[in-house]
Amino acid sequence: GQVSGHGDSVEEPLLQNPVTVFLTIMTVILIAPLLMQRFRLPGIVGLIVGGIIIGPHALNLLSPEYTIETLAIAGLVYLMFSVGLEIDLRQFKRVRNQAIVFGAFTFAFPMVTGVLLGWWLGYSLSSSFLLGAVIASHALINYPLLSRLGVLRNDAVAASVGATVFTDVSALLVLAYVVRSGDGGSSALDIFLLVVIMIAYTTLILFVVPRLGKMFFRRFRGSAVEFQFILVVLFAAAVLAEVIDMHVIIGAFLAGLAVNSTLPSRSPVVDRILFLGEAFFIPIFVIYIGMIVDPVTVFTEPSTAMAGWMMVAAVYLSKLIPAWIVTGIFHYTRDELLTLWGISQAQATTTLAVLLVGVEMGMLPEAVFNGGVVMVMVTCITSSI
Repeated sequence: GQVSGHGDSVEEPLLQNPVTVFLTIMTVILIAPLLMQRFRLPGIVGLIVGGIIIGPHALNLLSPEYTIETLAIAGLVYLMFSVGLEIDLRQFKRVRNQAIVFGAFTFAFPMVTGVLLGWWLGYSLSSSFLLGAVIASHALINYPLLSRLGVLRNDAVAASVGATVFTDVSALLVLAYVVRSGDGGSSALDIFLLVVIMIAYTTLILFVVPRLGKMFFRRFRGSAVEFQFILVVLFAAAVLAEVIDMHVIIGAFLAGLAVNSTLPSRSPVVDRILFLGEAFFIPIFVIYIGMIVDPVTVFTEPSTAMAGWMMVAAVYLSKLIPAWIVTGIFHYTRDELLTLWGISQAQATTTLAVLLVGVEMGMLPEAVFNGGVVMVMVTCITSSI
């Protein structure tokens, strides 16, 4: 589960002083999203571009290894924790049936499309499933925009937000299976044991951890202590996931869901946790993704360009069909259909996490990783539009 082998450069980076390195990173974190705001684009696009610019494939200001790599791993864990923490469980319950139906369709169609694409490209079955998981989830990068427009309580919008729960959980379940089974195939007994272990682990995190949390919060008061307890729970869940041969991001996501059900949604502690992630850890992870991407290959290597644009096309088509189907089922308007499609096509957080895990494990080639980052940037831009 460690990040390694990406972004190696024979040249030493220009900046090596720790203070200068930190200044450069914080400058990108500050300026890149602000520049994107002027063009009404998501900040994640600016952070990826900023990472590319300062990375070894462009100006070579910084190396993605050592300190930045360690912070990126923490950012990856924090990212998936935040995804679980920010899911609005109450809104999901309000439009549960619509969210489940849309979630099932908007996961199944991209999943099948990704598997077929992987098969057509000659990948193994496990790698093809991983490719399907890459494009099956979607990210709520436009949640602030939807909130500002005052449409969050619209049934179609609420269903698409709720469907995020379904697609993220399903994509991570596929990832868990692939991580444990690898490319060697699995017997019926292996699959049975995997299901038992996942159920036991999920039960521990989602039902035992909240009870421990409530007991702890009753006995110990203070925002600092509560904050520290939650961080211990987060990384303990991630480590335990790795011990049982699942990936750390699965443990982090489940820990986020557990804390989500324990604390009030607008708890000061939750706000502090999300603030630390959004202001520091998660941007560093996204910058790291940019640093290990080789943008030149998009134009010079046909395999990278083909992978990227085929993934973009697969996302657009396989997300449009489910939106059209549920529009007919629940009698949404044309504008609601296009909004469903726009929200669900955005690939970001879970997509980047699964991409990185896949290339670390050697199950997805570098071309798919680089092409996948192109897909993330393109879909984030068009989703916002």
